[in-house]
Amino acid sequence: MKPVVSIIMPTYNTNKEYLKKAIDSIINQTYDFIELIIIDDCSVDDYEFISKSYNDKRIKLFRNDMNLGVARTLNRGLEIATGDYIVRMDSDDIAYRNRISRQLAFLQKNQSIDMVGSSIRYIGKKRGIKRFPRESDEIKSSFFFGTPIVHPSVMFRADKLKQYNIRYNPNFKSEDYELWTRCAQIKDFNFSNYSKVLLKYRIHTTQVTKQTKNTIREHSNLVRLKYIQDFGLQFNNEEMKKFNAFSSGDSNLNYDDFIIVDKLLKKIIDKNNQEKRIDRKSLEKIIVKKLFKEYLRKLISLKGSVKSYKHSEIIKLNRIYYFFLKVGSVFCYR
Repeated sequence: MKPVVSIIMPTYNTNKEYLKKAIDSIINQTYDFIELIIIDDCSVDDYEFISKSYNDKRIKLFRNDMNLGVARTLNRGLEIATGDYIVRMDSDDIAYRNRISRQLAFLQKNQSIDMVGSSIRYIGKKRGIKRFPRESDEIKSSFFFGTPIVHPSVMFRADKLKQYNIRYNPNFKSEDYELWTRCAQIKDFNFSNYSKVLLKYRIHTTQVTKQTKNTIREHSNLVRLKYIQDFGLQFNNEEMKKFNAFSSGDSNLNYDDFIIVDKLLKKIIDKNNQEKRIDRKSLEKIIVKKLFKEYLRKLISLKGSVKSYKHSEIIKLNRIYYFFLKVGSVFCYR
């Protein structure tokens, strides 16, 4: 019987304990009509470990002849997949047993949604639960600052990927953010995040090197610039430098920087009011929340730049946030 859901799991020299838990979490799902496509990206011994450890017909194991990287490996997985739905899974994370059944039921019920992620629970070096915007326009609004969708938590509709020939761009280390923002340009492409936690997302010291982190940050900045340009706006190099720093939560932004960022955010809101690409309330909600978060960070760290809130037209869109900053600044800087 043809599988309904294809799970794509790249692996490269993964800790074998983590790898086993990741695979087990998929083959022990409550939903059974699946294929698990595992692609070893030319590891030392991942292929041998998996082939010797599992005898499950739902597992389709492949090995790249050379190291292709995540994006190319995922594209190979998309070519192999035969399911109506595509699930991403990392080789060091753990899926909740009902992850696939819940996301599948969600997409079957909500026919206008093309991709759904989920809330996550951090494991390893970081703990806690993280939730993300659920409405498509709020997610599209969040793309101005980064990605509010955790890559290994997603389920796609395969037919939508085929319809628009959607593939990962191997030129970007932030391949997920780049792909999401391209999908956001498709008029009838909609996103969501399942409210409940469906994935245990592992943080560990061997995930990425400092050099790779810097590359991901640089590539994310390029994706952000393209998203802003596709929205019909042009920020100069200095403005983008400030906007990128703001988006990443840079603690070194000063009073004047916040004034500049506030004006840039206002440009985004004004442009949207003219062209109505995103629901107005959703966009304002995300922008005001992000700005408040960064002002609050400054308030807690006792950095004087928080006083620039007084000149912010954006913060004034939310009276509660504005009042909180007004009271907080009085107590912190009196």
